Amino acid sequence: MMQHKIKLCNLSYSNVFYKTLFDICADSMVAISVDVGKIVDFNENACNSLGYTRDEFLKLDIIDYDVTETPAEMMEHIERIAQKGEETYFTKHRRKDGRILDIEVRARFIEINKDKFIFCIWRDMTEFNSMMKEKEELIVRLKSNMDELDKLRRIVNICNGCKRICDDNGNWEHMDNFISSTPSSEHPKILCPACSKKK
Repeated sequence: MMQHKIKLCNLSYSNVFYKTLFDICADSMVAISVDVGKIVDFNENACNSLGYTRDEFLKLDIIDYDVTETPAEMMEHIERIAQKGEETYFTKHRRKDGRILDIEVRARFIEINKDKFIFCIWRDMTEFNSMMKEKEELIVRLKSNMDELDKLRRIVNICNGCKRICDDNGNWEHMDNFISSTPSSEHPKILCPACSKKK
């Protein structure tokens, strides 16, 4: 069986592979020039995710949509990534409509013919973070409900007539104040011996 070998270092092949990866990637991809701190290439998802057309996005600087850093901090961050080689971090992007998105960024430094670039892939984590927040709030509510259930378990029986409580020893004692913090629930329809005689 004949095998065909393709040299990936061939510039035309490399360009095709590079552009294909950019175009088919489900996440947003940008290439940043380290020297000038500006985006020099990006895929459609990068501009679409922020609500811009390709022409509009071309006119933007990173600082126009990244809301967490000043221009000076942005350049320092770019230099830091270039020195480290790669970094994963979280930031916030402002869409064209003003909505703020939670973004996870994976960045890697590369050098091509002495030109320095940082390739970034970013992913919108807004919906995921919202779901996680709702989950955490639900856990807090469940823990609170469990505490309330523990309180209710201490009340073994309540007389439906006089509202006296039967303790663990079988003694019926008057309940002056019902626990206001317990969630409303239907208690068993039981009567203490004294109220049973009134029936």
